[in-house]
Amino acid sequence: MFDIAHSQFDKVFRFMESRVYPEIESPKVLEVIDYRASGIMGTMFVYTFILPLLAYQAVGGSDDIGVPLAAAWLLYDLASDIFDDLQDRDGKDRPWNTLPPDQAMLVGVGTLFAANLALSHLKVDTDTAKAIWRELARTGLRAVHGQAHLVTKPELKSYLRHIVAKSGQIFATIAWAGARLRTENPNSLKALHNYGMALGMLVQLRDDCFDLAPVQLTGDLAMGQFTLPVLYGLSQREHSLHEQLEELASRKHGLSHQESAELASILRKMGAYSFVVAMAKAYEQKALHALETFPESLVRPLQFYASYVFETFQGA
Repeated sequence: MFDIAHSQFDKVFRFMESRVYPEIESPKVLEVIDYRASGIMGTMFVYTFILPLLAYQAVGGSDDIGVPLAAAWLLYDLASDIFDDLQDRDGKDRPWNTLPPDQAMLVGVGTLFAANLALSHLKVDTDTAKAIWRELARTGLRAVHGQAHLVTKPELKSYLRHIVAKSGQIFATIAWAGARLRTENPNSLKALHNYGMALGMLVQLRDDCFDLAPVQLTGDLAMGQFTLPVLYGLSQREHSLHEQLEELASRKHGLSHQESAELASILRKMGAYSFVVAMAKAYEQKALHALETFPESLVRPLQFYASYVFETFQGA
């Protein structure tokens, strides 16, 4: 299954090399696309970026019609990372973060146009193409709205609404779009939309826990970024460790490794990790449940991916 996934991603990358790269005049845009693609190949991240292909296969697709959509999805996600880093200014070790902000912004915009170029190669009827373009645009607008209105220290409920827009809805739309390439069956489209929503939430919850690793904590909290485990802990105002957690989380200078370990220990004692893991398990089950209407032989890679995300989440 792993080799098949990489073979599918290889098709996506070869498509970009032959159809998208020749139209890109900016060496910096090409550089960041190569950086992203090389970081994906050989890893389990290929499953994220072949999601449209897997959804297409779930409804009986067996050809390469979904390849341009998968390429566009990779490029949209890359542009999102570039703009996210510009907003957060967290200095992650990525090539666009070595550029002046105005140049990084241009690279991000160029990557968005490259995604649109990839979509122009979809070999589908006009109604299908319009439906996919429209839904991608609507989802992007919702994600931008959610990101723009996320305060640095949101309440727990508002943060959950934010990740629905930022991650859940995006994955839901991409899975829906992959299926829409082949079918208009409302039940099939809804099922794969639900799968994508649950998978996107699961991915975001896992990332929230990974972001609390000691190597990440200094940057995240120094920039006022509060992930779900921290927000859950801060919501437990009656807990004996709440005051200590709030003091650590409010430090603007960042945390030492010792302080980071102390914060992680406090969160575990407050049940923050248990809370997020339980929520993740629920989303894994929602993802698997959404696939029950399809023949198992067609959705096995989607089942595998959701379970894999949860299993790696537990080790976060």
